[in-house]
Amino acid sequence: RIVTLTDRGAQEHVQYRIAAPDKFVTIPSGIVLSAFRPIQADPAVKRNELGLPTEGPVIGTVGRLVPIKGHEWLLKAAPRVLAEFPRATFVFLGEGPLLGRLQQLAAGLGISGHVMFMGTRQDVPECLAVFDLFAFPSLNEGMGRALIEAMAVGLPAVATRVGGIPDVVADGETGLLVPARDEAALADALLTLLRDPARRQAYGQAARRSMDERFDVKSMVRAIDRLYDVVWYEKHPPAG
Repeated sequence: RIVTLTDRGAQEHVQYRIAAPDKFVTIPSGIVLSAFRPIQADPAVKRNELGLPTEGPVIGTVGRLVPIKGHEWLLKAAPRVLAEFPRATFVFLGEGPLLGRLQQLAAGLGISGHVMFMGTRQDVPECLAVFDLFAFPSLNEGMGRALIEAMAVGLPAVATRVGGIPDVVADGETGLLVPARDEAALADALLTLLRDPARRQAYGQAARRSMDERFDVKSMVRAIDRLYDVVWYEKHPPAG
């Protein structure tokens, strides 16, 4: 069997003729859901601890600072967002080889004062709790583990329509999907939700509800265990 993280991932593999459809099994990459809800941190206190402004929306993302994560398009979208929401802050959690390049890009766009690169953190759930929106501009993604974590906290997502992401984010219900490498579409989607707090809240609540036990690490382990049993008994059927 070949395990994929989403049904869409299995479909793509079949299209590329990796294997026949019956070889694929979908098992999402589970997280410890209980660590992401409920979050005990006080958002105002956490904002102060992180050095964030006391006012203004926070658009955050989590991921390695590498090309496949598409962070440069989020930075390129930022000026359009800041033109309408000048107190907005863009927060990047994660480390990687593109840090210097992304910092230079932010400086070139004149937005360095509105961008914070916080590196790798051990308090990701608490950091997510202070975000108003989660941005996920990946160029490709099997599922998006960071996306799962953000939605479990109750964040609406603006993400790219690539890989397995459309199986995670229900466009128009738990977030908005946009094309990859399109800073204008990304900015428009972010602005759409920033302008409409009620819609943002509704999407966030729906996102949290959608992160059911399928995405819990215990469910993942049980599914893998069952798969091993199935494959074993196919190769070693009981005598008689």
